[in-house]
Amino acid sequence: MTLLTACASKPIKKPNEVSYGKDPGRKEATLSVYKTSGVCNGLPRVQGVSLAPGFCLGVVDTGEGLVKPRFALQLDPTHLLLVDMGGWNANRGQLHMLTLTNKKWVRTPLLNSAALPADKKCILDRPHQLVRGPDNEIYLTSVQCIATIRPLEKNIVDSIQIKINGLPTDGLHPLKSIAFDAAANIYMNVGSISDNCEMETSDTCAELENRAQIRKYIRLADGGYDPNHVVFARGQRNSMGLYWDEKNQALWTAENSRDYIERKNSQLNGQEKPADEFNILTENTVLDWPYCYDQSLVSPEWPKADCARYKAPHLLFPAHSAPLTLMMYTGSLFPPWYMNRLFVTLHGYKSYGHRIVTYKRNDQLQPVGEPLSIVYGWDAKAGGQMVGAPVGITQGLDGSVFIVEDTSAKVLQLYYNASEGNGTPVAELKVGNLKQDQSQLAIDFKKAEDKRKVAFDAKLAKPSVPLFTQIQTKLLDQHCARCHAGITYPGMQILKYDDVGNYKKLKDVLMPLLTGNGLPQMPLGGLPEESKDQLMALVQQWLDAGSPAP
Repeated sequence: MTLLTACASKPIKKPNEVSYGKDPGRKEATLSVYKTSGVCNGLPRVQGVSLAPGFCLGVVDTGEGLVKPRFALQLDPTHLLLVDMGGWNANRGQLHMLTLTNKKWVRTPLLNSAALPADKKCILDRPHQLVRGPDNEIYLTSVQCIATIRPLEKNIVDSIQIKINGLPTDGLHPLKSIAFDAAANIYMNVGSISDNCEMETSDTCAELENRAQIRKYIRLADGGYDPNHVVFARGQRNSMGLYWDEKNQALWTAENSRDYIERKNSQLNGQEKPADEFNILTENTVLDWPYCYDQSLVSPEWPKADCARYKAPHLLFPAHSAPLTLMMYTGSLFPPWYMNRLFVTLHGYKSYGHRIVTYKRNDQLQPVGEPLSIVYGWDAKAGGQMVGAPVGITQGLDGSVFIVEDTSAKVLQLYYNASEGNGTPVAELKVGNLKQDQSQLAIDFKKAEDKRKVAFDAKLAKPSVPLFTQIQTKLLDQHCARCHAGITYPGMQILKYDDVGNYKKLKDVLMPLLTGNGLPQMPLGGLPEESKDQLMALVQQWLDAGSPAP
């Protein structure tokens, strides 16, 4: 058994729910902490995270009360706008304002869905990105719509203008990101419905007609956008990181590649393949999702694919590193080498993720070579610190960079002090070392599982087996742990033979997850018909008994 167990559950008939779901045992933000000592630009200075020499991280917001923040955008020297997605369920997003008061950032609520009229509620349906657009307007992206907002005005609700509406909300990748060209046209990611179009039975992937694409919306003279979009590029599974390269008139995208490639071909290592991609797009570019992966290799599900028909990636990110934001640095605070360098957040919780990296560049200023780390060593620590999960990065007015972590609900500031180091990024992302580390993790994981099994088998041998222990062996071990045992987010990890730990995570949400009543249905595709009634009756018996602990 490997650390990330292949999920070989029942085929998904309708893969139209978000894959990430709700984290039923998510720690409150106050339980995810950073050890701090000293100051970083006047803020508490984070310890235990590695940085390029001279850089430091300061805690802007510790996250109490936040759920899943994604982006922060500085409006002026004393105001920072923060968007909280509110989790994966619809219409729970919030906007907050952080105000610099006595050298501390103080957060106050600004907007929630309940405060909005029906025609503007779409802006807080899983909002993701804050970006400064044409005429210095603040744009907010959500699953359903793209809008502008003036958060410093007295009547914020009246200032909201819906620019693009009626966007698709279904599938595994509903979030939206945008970028602008010099003419103020919008380029938007519309992610795929599925992982790798795995349920298609024909020789082509039908969802490419409307999804897995980059859309272009033309700016109109009145400041609105033509709702009849142009498909700028196809074959992008999910490209949340976008940047418009004005010099070369091209769109740069950071694409999160498919999962579970080893399901179809067990000879492929699903932890090392496929790589995530950096793509350079011009109009009518056709990329290779779902037919091919890496540098024009045929996907095992699509053996007849001709990869020569599709544009290959410009460069490859490490596998499953999950690049989410591209930011071109244009400030003067960091060393001169960083001017016009691309910054990328690697959000992934696996070994290659939880970093902020940059790259060398060619004569066209395009990134080349291997990733160079600015922030790294961002691993879970004893005492409650989670693995770093950077999402949005935006440049502050002083040239610092604001970082938002969604899993630990933190806002940080990346600052540079020349007296502490020369700022040279670190070439620490060595695949060979990470493979070795991953192998050791797999060994440790298997040892821990074997130890749990001994204790669990002893409990099953007793005359009276607790109801939740029965649920563990008949339901969780058989239908949940296959996917969730390999997840390193503590709240989403469902281990085999761990009825006590899983009871704590699932005692309030097991039935809603199984039925899809208010939460994304798990397992995807539902329980097998031949055992569904028996398993649901067992869960109901446990609920009727008052949900006793095992």
